[in-house]
Amino acid sequence: MKNKTRLYLLTGFLGAGKTTFLSKVLDDLSNNRVAVIMNEFGKVGIDGTIIQKEGMELVELNRGSIFCSCLQLSFVSALVEMADRNMEYVFVESSGLADPSNIGEFLDAVIVAKGDVYDYSGAICIVDGVNFLEQIEDIETVERQLKFSHLVIISKVDLIDSKKLKQVKEKIREINERVQIIESINGNIDYNFLEKDLL
Repeated sequence: MKNKTRLYLLTGFLGAGKTTFLSKVLDDLSNNRVAVIMNEFGKVGIDGTIIQKEGMELVELNRGSIFCSCLQLSFVSALVEMADRNMEYVFVESSGLADPSNIGEFLDAVIVAKGDVYDYSGAICIVDGVNFLEQIEDIETVERQLKFSHLVIISKVDLIDSKKLKQVKEKIREINERVQIIESINGNIDYNFLEKDLL
């Protein structure tokens, strides 16, 4: 029986550093078969040269959020299509305003179409260390993304002082007390989370 494809969901508000993070992960996994399903609103996508490596696949789903009804079918179709391509990892980069609470429904739809082909390995939320405290006051989806995350990466920690970093961590803990939090500068982190079970 073939191994299941590990599926990661990547969330975070616009400008938090999702694409930078993903570029580094793809570099790290350059010897693996990796697919990326991107869902950004008209934003410049991932650098084409990264994705054109052998064994890399990219699907872009624009015109709405993959978690709203307008793109649900496209998202499920993309997941089903990736299942046929025998990928080791699939990363779904959702739009900044995505609410990931219903990921389970999508995976159920894929199971109906293709069987149990994905090992959902967790939601990773990138938090903008500089702007997070303002965003969390104004944008409800930021809170929902954190609530459903299994790993939080605080980006741009080199641009804030230790007091602000502490406040950011405290606020994250208020919303999700169990989530693992790590810090990142320019998307650089220890990618050993790929070996761990985040759930």
